Amino acid sequence: MGSIRMGLMKPIDALRQARTQLSRAMDIDDTLTETHCTLGLLKIWYELDWAGAEREFGQALALDPNNITALLWQTPLLSAINRHAESIASAQKAKECEPCSPVVNTYLGLALGNAGQFEPGIRQLNLAIELDPFYYRSHMFLGTVLDLSDRREEAIAAYRRALELNPDGPESLGSLGSALASSGDVRGAMEMMERVKATDGRFEPALLIAQIYAGLGDASETFRWLQIGYERKASPLYLVRLLPSLRRLESDPRYLSFLDQIGLPRG
Repeated sequence: MGSIRMGLMKPIDALRQARTQLSRAMDIDDTLTETHCTLGLLKIWYELDWAGAEREFGQALALDPNNITALLWQTPLLSAINRHAESIASAQKAKECEPCSPVVNTYLGLALGNAGQFEPGIRQLNLAIELDPFYYRSHMFLGTVLDLSDRREEAIAAYRRALELNPDGPESLGSLGSALASSGDVRGAMEMMERVKATDGRFEPALLIAQIYAGLGDASETFRWLQIGYERKASPLYLVRLLPSLRRLESDPRYLSFLDQIGLPRG
């Protein structure tokens, strides 16, 4: 509830309550795969403990090698730490277990796109859309891969469709705003920016604000908001390695310093 996907709680409040509930669950039964998956999620979203998260997902998969949740939740982590082949393999294994799942196919498409395999990623995401045309994240991540491959007008169309399907989705607002900014539509980008900022009362939008400023080419504001996001536990911060507009700042020393600050590998 505290992540940019749901945007329903301040991250610090979500983390405090989640830790309490998870501690109770672990006391009752620490052999449940779900407890290890959730602990892994807390570590990558709020604690920036990448190695700890990987251990938890590994523990979940040791208990159940075909656990779809663990296989999918570790894929963006593996992408963010530059282990793209493992990220793709994890999503592919999930697809072997549930070949017709639109969510599984979406994660595989994004993993391929994050690895620079744009055309296979786009084909995979279009397959996910065929399986469920109304799942907004398939459209949003199709936009991401199109954006990464510099097919910006197509990306904007995909982001708009995602927002139509989930009108209040913070991550769709941020992605569309960033792509509009990168395409030169400053007015459209600022409209998305205002909608993102309007969510401040219910969750922490700093990461999305940084994303849009990056699209606008305002590096100073981008890094100022990334730092605010770090201090307020905006999640998930590993997206600094995956979001198109932020990835385009890789040559900026401040970007490398921020990666060092949150413990993600350079390059």
